[in-house]
Amino acid sequence: MSLYSYKVDNLMNDLGGCGLLQKLLCVITHVAIILAAWSVLGMAFIGYDPGFTCRILNIEATAMSFINASTISTHRLCSVGTYSTCSSYQFSPKMNTIVSEWNLVCDKRWVVAVVTSVQMAGVFVGNIVTGPLADSIGRKPSLIINVLLLVVFNFIAYFIQTWEVYAVIRFLIGIGAGIYFTVAFPLMVEFVPSKLRPIAVCFPSEPIAAMLFAFVSFWLHDWRSIHLLKTLIGIPILMTLCFIPESFRWLISKLKFERADQTISFVANVNRVIKPDIDGLFEAAQKEIAATSTENISPFSLTILWSNKDLRKVTVPLTIPWQVQVSFK
Repeated sequence: MSLYSYKVDNLMNDLGGCGLLQKLLCVITHVAIILAAWSVLGMAFIGYDPGFTCRILNIEATAMSFINASTISTHRLCSVGTYSTCSSYQFSPKMNTIVSEWNLVCDKRWVVAVVTSVQMAGVFVGNIVTGPLADSIGRKPSLIINVLLLVVFNFIAYFIQTWEVYAVIRFLIGIGAGIYFTVAFPLMVEFVPSKLRPIAVCFPSEPIAAMLFAFVSFWLHDWRSIHLLKTLIGIPILMTLCFIPESFRWLISKLKFERADQTISFVANVNRVIKPDIDGLFEAAQKEIAATSTENISPFSLTILWSNKDLRKVTVPLTIPWQVQVSFK
């Protein structure tokens, strides 16, 4: 462990360990996951087929002699051979989804899978861009951008009239969700002592959010109302995030020592502890940064995960469960 890392770990303990600010930050992070989780899981209800019957069956004149229309069941009927097709559908009034609103059944049933895949592509893009973004502009601005994306595009989705435009909106919502899952927890754990990080991260907030979404879907029965509810939930979350502090670890890594000192003072005040002595912390950080900069280390990017054998041994096992998780979503 370097001198800088040792000083930072001691600083976390001196700032109250798991104090009031750390607890509030953990609560905010795990509550805010409702917005991201509901945005990703939305297609589970929004793309649900509520069941339909064929209202108008067009039968070719040449087939009228051997097709007895009175014996044909119209339940989930798309066509009768090549001689007749259904041109109008009637859906169950108990549930309003994009399937019932845009007739995404029969020859259009593939649309729901495409929209869901487009959304998950957005999540993938959000995951990739967030690392460099959070390292460039900071954890807090990246998190605010993410929640702003989710609030704005969930609100826009409420007014969408075609599935093609809706697919684009789902892609942008996916980017917002991908950013949240990548940056929210690093910001939280950078304020939490190392011994308590597993507890802070492993709290099952996402499964709880998923169960709540099932109840909300059962209650609302309308895909537009779900988007509007997510917007209303996202607004207070966005306002709350404006008051959380930026990670002082990131500020120190960017040599923003004055802002880092202000953040440390803020944490001490919230936790009601005396501000610890940070003499030597910034100097140790500056020396470590200067030492690493002389080693000609290239800027971090996605390719660095595959740059050597040791990193590949970590990247591959972590990539597999991520793909499995995305598949189940």
